[in-house]
Amino acid sequence: MCPAVLLAALALGAAPALAAGNTYTVSPGEDAATSKSCTGIAPNLTCPTLRQAVVQADAAPAPAVISLKTGAYGITEGPLEITSEVSITGPSTGRAVIERTKGEGPIIRIPAPAGTVTISNVKLVDSYLTGEATWKGQIEGGLVYNDGALVLTGDELSGSAKDH
Repeated sequence: MCPAVLLAALALGAAPALAAGNTYTVSPGEDAATSKSCTGIAPNLTCPTLRQAVVQADAAPAPAVISLKTGAYGITEGPLEITSEVSITGPSTGRAVIERTKGEGPIIRIPAPAGTVTISNVKLVDSYLTGEATWKGQIEGGLVYNDGALVLTGDELSGSAKDH
């Protein structure tokens, strides 16, 4: 039996506050399988890609905030796997767009137990899935594969259907 894919309903009100942790700031750009480490001095770090921010946030002991700037963040290397308590926050004006530009599977994967993942003020777009793309032996695509806890606030979800 295929695990349930949950695209949570938009939460009402403000996202829950996270305990103090690092903030990872990311500028728009394409994904990379390997990337340079984030730079700066904790708790304020700058990351070359969204994937690298997720990797370093997952490795940190405290909940983290990933701060996105206005622009497009192309996901090309499989799902962003978030395994800890992370908040991904887009700008208050403009729009940060996390978009599957190639590759397979969901844009974001949240395994259980991962802690609460909060995504705010972001547009998630799967513009790549067509035909018979597979991920882990299943015909899948879409936006979020969630086996954990997910809170969406002020987000836009687009293009999560498979097209034959």
